[in-house]
Amino acid sequence: MLDGVAPVKVAMNPSKQLYQKGNWQIAIEVLAHTRSLESCIDAIERKSSETKVDTRQFVPIRFVPLNKITIEHKYGLAFDAWVLSEMLGHEIAVGRIIHGDEHAMLSVNVAPMFRDIQKVTAKVTALLSSSPPELVLNKHCAECEFQQMCRQQAIEKDDLSLLAGMTEKLRRKLNSKGIFAITPLSYTFRARRRSKRLIKKPEKYYDSLKALAIRERKTYIVGSPQLKIDGTPIYLDVESIPDRDFYYLIGVLFHTAEGQIQYSFWANTKEEEHKIWMEFIDILSAVDNPVLIHYGSFETVFLRRMCQRYGEPLEESKHAKAIKSSINLLKIIFARIYFPTFSNGLKEIASSLGFSWSDLSLFGLNSIAFRCDWEQSHDSSMKQKLLLYNIEDRKALELVTRAVDTLCRGASPEKQNPEDAVVYTDQLKPPKLHHLINRGGAALPEFVEINKAAYWDYQRHRVYVRSSKTIKKACKKESKCWEKMLRARSTIRHPDPTSCPHCENSALVEKNKTDMLVYDIRFTQSGAKGWVTRHIRNNWYCNKCGSLVRAQGEESTSLRKYGHNLRAYAVNQLIHLKMSQTKVAELLKELFGFNLNGTHISSFKSELANFHADSVRELIDCLVTGPLIHADESVPRRHAQKVKVLQCSYAAREMRVGPSESPYRRRLQTTYCCCV
Repeated sequence: MLDGVAPVKVAMNPSKQLYQKGNWQIAIEVLAHTRSLESCIDAIERKSSETKVDTRQFVPIRFVPLNKITIEHKYGLAFDAWVLSEMLGHEIAVGRIIHGDEHAMLSVNVAPMFRDIQKVTAKVTALLSSSPPELVLNKHCAECEFQQMCRQQAIEKDDLSLLAGMTEKLRRKLNSKGIFAITPLSYTFRARRRSKRLIKKPEKYYDSLKALAIRERKTYIVGSPQLKIDGTPIYLDVESIPDRDFYYLIGVLFHTAEGQIQYSFWANTKEEEHKIWMEFIDILSAVDNPVLIHYGSFETVFLRRMCQRYGEPLEESKHAKAIKSSINLLKIIFARIYFPTFSNGLKEIASSLGFSWSDLSLFGLNSIAFRCDWEQSHDSSMKQKLLLYNIEDRKALELVTRAVDTLCRGASPEKQNPEDAVVYTDQLKPPKLHHLINRGGAALPEFVEINKAAYWDYQRHRVYVRSSKTIKKACKKESKCWEKMLRARSTIRHPDPTSCPHCENSALVEKNKTDMLVYDIRFTQSGAKGWVTRHIRNNWYCNKCGSLVRAQGEESTSLRKYGHNLRAYAVNQLIHLKMSQTKVAELLKELFGFNLNGTHISSFKSELANFHADSVRELIDCLVTGPLIHADESVPRRHAQKVKVLQCSYAAREMRVGPSESPYRRRLQTTYCCCV
């Protein structure tokens, strides 16, 4: 383990033996424990010291057989160090991991992980002290010895965690809505027509449709999946040891005029990986127009890594084209074809189509353990089992490929005899009202008596507010914005500026233009009418200071969406006729078609108050310097001056800026000037 170190096994009462003086440097399989925690540490190293034993000399060691270290391994070492620190009463900040075939040593600073360890241990303690947790299947179930038992319980409960593609966040969201099983989830699927702007984007995966396929035991197809195989299909399946990046088995299956042909290229060591890769390339070169078909991204990564390690093939060669245009069957199935299975794994889909494996113990991680055991024993029977497992995977891939090809051509797979075993979501009709509330009076027989007393017949046959297409169209017409129906009656193009008013720079750059509609009112001798004007002006920016430049003396510098006449008319109705803001907005909408609300009218008051600020100051100065101020007795004294000043400011402003011969101007003069 360590050069020049004689290990001493500590088995009985390690807490005392760790403090005893002795000539030991390594303790093996130390059981460290506190009042609530316990950890079996693989080894503890003690640095040599002639003085009294110091707890800071202890370094926990964890052995990991894998060549790649993950964060889980580091947290496992941190837990060992945490328990040992609690037992010894002193913090141990450093630990070591010995891993891989070459026994590489990695020092880990575990002190920053202690806070996370405390949180996790507190959650585990609270979990153990309470009732048993809810059964949830996750990705770690493949490493658990109780996998089959938990899966059987989940199937009996019809639990949502059986759906492999469902995330924990989505499952909690469904639980908050009262959906805890697959069957209720299946009733939430609604077929929707795909928007034209989303045609080029990948399909969305629907867990509810997967649940519906499981409940109905049918295959559902979304859109129009296509599987194009122009050539000789070659079914590829690869086995590897992931932590070593070592691919030890390459299996291919294809058909020729002579019949079915299979090859299994086996590598005893990592040095033989190049050899089996070249043998695989030779097979591809010998086949006419080969088309590689595999399941999942594992083989995609394999092809890319092999080309990086042993050189890219010639671009015009057969095998180069086959590698670049390989078909991942899972991409075609995902979100397009929903088989009645809990996941989109090759094993489940092939099993649903009638395929069976001879040895079920080689699934997943067990095949990696089987290969490692073979490296120790070189048992020929174990090698034959791995080869047979790879051959059966290729046959299952061929079966699933044929089924997908059949579905893409619009037929049903051979194993599905019923005519309606395949359903296209485009042909699904939305559920009718009697599907949710059946004609018998209730969804369940127990509710029949309750519903008899609830007058459900009237609700079912008379109330169509939510389902009637006629009422929906009428509501849409009422909710249409009238403002969008108004067209511009005139167009004004504003001149371009010559120089920047800030820095007097004449070098200007045009970037874009502003196209704005201004809604206003035009007064005539016989009345008033709404008027929409389109203002177009180019946006110029100064190269020197970067500011936006407008033409000097241009009225459009203060353009607003709503014109001055419209705002003045609205405020006149608000103050002079004492109408509410909502009523004024409704009046403008009814008379001129402007879609306004009370908030707009309130903003009109603020804008006009700022607009007439100078006039108010002038009138106040005139009133203060004049000989007499008249106030109406009916108005409270504290409000009289404010009302008169506001009315006079409107009058003065309108007389100064209004049209010279406008009847509206004369009316304002008569109305407001008489109160001065």
